[in-house]
Amino acid sequence: GLMNEGAKTFERAVQALAPTAGTAEGRLPYVRAQTRLAIFLYQLGFLDRARALLAEGRKVFQELGLKGDLADVLNTQGNMDNVLSNYAAAQQAYEESMKLYRETNNKVGLVGSLNNLGVIAYRREQFAVARKLIAESLTICREIGFEKGISNALGNIALIDHEEGKNEEGIRQLTALLNPLGVEV
Repeated sequence: GLMNEGAKTFERAVQALAPTAGTAEGRLPYVRAQTRLAIFLYQLGFLDRARALLAEGRKVFQELGLKGDLADVLNTQGNMDNVLSNYAAAQQAYEESMKLYRETNNKVGLVGSLNNLGVIAYRREQFAVARKLIAESLTICREIGFEKGISNALGNIALIDHEEGKNEEGIRQLTALLNPLGVEV
């Protein structure tokens, strides 16, 4: 499907950029293509290769002081660790990416890190922490009009409400999520 096609596209980009990877001008485009490839590889289950590409990207982006690229790599690393139930490592990666997203004023990246940290807290049954993180994500999403982030946050808040036995509140959150989509509840 689309994931395989995306991986093939970035694989071709990496191959095309490889001859210039050792030059000052070619290094950054090559490493950026590798890190984009890593995102597809991890989602396709090729975790070892994805991890190696992300490690190289992290090293280069730190060396060059590219905070935005570094934040993206850390967020992807957190996603991989989260999928593998390595919550401590995922939390550390998300916290680092959150800090960098704040520094670079990348609000979409920031809401992703906040939401991801909230999910980690939820999985650890730290519902008050999860609610606080996801509420901050929701506030920012509303400020910037990021609809996908709004729906993710509302859905996650509804899950927290359910776990805390606040089913009426959870239903209210889900209603708020579904009504803008024209769904009858």
